[in-house]
Amino acid sequence: MADTITINSVNFPITPAAPIEMTFEYKRFDEPDSAYAVIESGVQVETDGSINASPLPTISGLDAGVLYYVRQSNDCDSPRDYFVKSVQL
Repeated sequence: MADTITINSVNFPITPAAPIEMTFEYKRFDEPDSAYAVIESGVQVETDGSINASPLPTISGLDAGVLYYVRQSNDCDSPRDYFVKSVQL
């Protein structure tokens, strides 16, 4: 069973005019919002949603069968606007 999540692309509702820098964070579903841990920040995401990083942002050592929340934010937004995705291993 998987214990790793790798982020390899971003789906934009509106295509950005230029590449942007993003921060990716995660937490278990049963933890408070203050428990989000940074996976990686300053990650360049191209206008087509591909991630320009090597290695790709990865979370490892996760518990199988547990729901995790992965959130992303644009590093240039103020205040930050988060998009959250639920992932169950």
